[in-house]
Amino acid sequence: MIFVYGTDLHGRREGYKALAKAAQEQNADFIVSAADSLPKGGYMLEEQRQFLQWLKSFSRKCPCPLYFGFGNDDLKYLVKEAQTAADETGGSLRLLQPRGDLGGVSYMSYPYVPEYPFGLKDWVKFDTDTSIRPPQLGPSVLSDDTGFVKLAAGPEEAEAKIRSWGTIRSDLSKVSRAEIAFIHAPPVGMGMDVCYDYRAVGSLAVREWVEKHQPLISLHGHIHESHEVTGKWKGKLGDAVVVQPGSGHYIVVTVQGDKAKPVIFKY
Repeated sequence: MIFVYGTDLHGRREGYKALAKAAQEQNADFIVSAADSLPKGGYMLEEQRQFLQWLKSFSRKCPCPLYFGFGNDDLKYLVKEAQTAADETGGSLRLLQPRGDLGGVSYMSYPYVPEYPFGLKDWVKFDTDTSIRPPQLGPSVLSDDTGFVKLAAGPEEAEAKIRSWGTIRSDLSKVSRAEIAFIHAPPVGMGMDVCYDYRAVGSLAVREWVEKHQPLISLHGHIHESHEVTGKWKGKLGDAVVVQPGSGHYIVVTVQGDKAKPVIFKY
């Protein structure tokens, strides 16, 4: 089985076209835009809605099914609309599910990232019970039918609300092994979670899950620049292959038996 993996495209149409071209050249079985698939900035609700319509049309031209998932910059309010858009294509566009099957190979997907300074909290949780909230750049919001709504009256109330949602660690403790893992947050301590200012912002909970369950391959994103900063896009936790290409590269993955081989390419 061969698939083409991209992340953090944020609605970049040329990026999607590059994934489709690579899938054609590699005779891939499917394409995955795992998270942060939709545009950000501007009037996000309308822009993301319009992009879903483009994605429907584009998927019909792809050489194989196109899977896509939500990440921290994709509006949770649109999940049902995204599923409807995918269903209307008859299979050319498919929304990643929490658990699923790709050509006989099991997968899991998980869109949440550790709490961060930015305002949109649709796909945010604290990593563990002891995680400290970073300084915030503005008010916390959730998506709704008007665009955004404030999460709480003030920062203390917002923090309490987010803590009430549980943690990434508690979520992943309920997830059993899958052969392929699509987890937006990168694991901590592998050089794949490093920002331009050299802060490492990866997830301990994700690392613990990969170490315990040993998927064939665990694919991540979220920190666009990490590959550029550290030069690291691939590593191993036990026998599990871990990859995070950032937003400037994509990966062609070959799965054969109990082995997964990733190769990185620049868009």
